[in-house]
Amino acid sequence: MTAPPGSGPARAWAEIVGGDALGHGHEPALSWWLPEGSSVQHAYRVRTDDGFDTGRVDGPVQSFVPVSVFNRSRRTTAARVKVWTDLGESDWSEPIQLEAGLLAEADWTARWIGVDEAERPPKGSRPAYWLRTVFEVPPAGRARLYATALGLYEAFLDGRRVGDAELSPGYTQYRARVQYQAYDVTSWLEPGWHVLAVLLADGWYRGQVGAPRAADQFGTDVALRVQLEVQTDQGWQVAAASGPDWRAAASHITAADLIGGQREDRRSLSHLHGTSFDDRSGRRRRRGPLGRATPPSGRGDPAGRGAAGARREGCRGRLRAELQRVGAARTPRSGGHAPDVVARRVA
Repeated sequence: MTAPPGSGPARAWAEIVGGDALGHGHEPALSWWLPEGSSVQHAYRVRTDDGFDTGRVDGPVQSFVPVSVFNRSRRTTAARVKVWTDLGESDWSEPIQLEAGLLAEADWTARWIGVDEAERPPKGSRPAYWLRTVFEVPPAGRARLYATALGLYEAFLDGRRVGDAELSPGYTQYRARVQYQAYDVTSWLEPGWHVLAVLLADGWYRGQVGAPRAADQFGTDVALRVQLEVQTDQGWQVAAASGPDWRAAASHITAADLIGGQREDRRSLSHLHGTSFDDRSGRRRRRGPLGRATPPSGRGDPAGRGAAGARREGCRGRLRAELQRVGAARTPRSGGHAPDVVARRVA
């Protein structure tokens, strides 16, 4: 018996499973809803465009079915699922795109870089820094940005914020792993010169944490690792990678701390996102120390799966609302201004 036309699984999606007890894994898995009107699943079949195929698998399982296609870096494919239910054999689901990131340390040409601080400010009052480079992109089909930090980062391409997650790369056990994110920036990069600028701040790595407001829990120096790749006729090529040729400078964020809050001097916003910006006054980066973030012996490579360098999984914080300034009053104690704000919902 065959189900009515157009009766594929109502919804199918992929998640990352496997790995360690914290849920940081290294293989995609599919889940799906049954076709409209059906109530019992008798079997399923999952296949990808590049040859993976489970064949028919009898049983009611429809959650977290592994799709073992992350066996090499940058592998890209699409997965589909069909089911056999009380209504019969269904159509194939809509394709679910799957893409592996950088799975081995050898895939990274980017180096860890940090910022030379002549005098480190006290905890809770440490600024965020800009790290910046200018690079040229050849004609390319696809582009990916891979980024991580010992601390928190926000990446900008030609002044445009990359991604919508806040507090990236997220909290982790730095002694065992450093999470990274991958971004599709294909539509942002025309052939020619571009600017990649990244804000780097303390975060959980060396910022204040917990009731005692303890700082420097994992290290004393923030660091960044960023790699931008483009796919050309010759394959994937690195167009930009963090290294000693990058420039660093203080940002408009004069203090950034998860407990102490954030302070900004909006007067110091610069035009560093333009290719014509002269950054020769910026300090050259020294190579950022890995310190205790270096994975312990036997715990996997620094860009591996489920170990240090694991892809970011789990919940992400995203912007849900903005606070709109409606006025300001001088504060008698500090002589500054305290803004009155109202919340404005962001669509």
